[in-house]
Amino acid sequence: FIQEKHGGRPQPPSAAALSYADYILQLSPQVFVTHFYNYYFAHTAGGRMIGKTVMDTVFGGHLFAFYRWEGDVKDLLTGVKGRIDALAAGWTRAERDESLAATPDTFAKSGALLRTLVGKARDRAARAMNKVAVRDGRIVGVGQSAYALRRSPWDV
Repeated sequence: FIQEKHGGRPQPPSAAALSYADYILQLSPQVFVTHFYNYYFAHTAGGRMIGKTVMDTVFGGHLFAFYRWEGDVKDLLTGVKGRIDALAAGWTRAERDESLAATPDTFAKSGALLRTLVGKARDRAARAMNKVAVRDGRIVGVGQSAYALRRSPWDV
């Protein structure tokens, strides 16, 4: 859809994506579940709201396959949480501690991927709206977003 309607092309994976893919292949099952849980619930819950806004405002309401669900999403989330809880019930205390200890790293890795995606999207949007300074075909400056101009000092 994006390729047909907007001329977009699939991009090669970023360094952050390649690093995360290598990392995830080496995880214990308990740590992998921590990463899966974070991504699944973050993208299913918050991602639906963000996705709907993007689909409505940028893509004319087009519903991408990523956001199509078989059944009620809340029921799906409840079912997945139940299966993860059942799996974790059989873990030893050490395995549970390993999973819990991996939580900060999960957020750090997902944050690196998100920053890569947001940065690329911001660059493309700024180019499209002619709000960038370009030198030798490279973006050398991007104006502040409306959010950056109105945010409070305590916003991260």
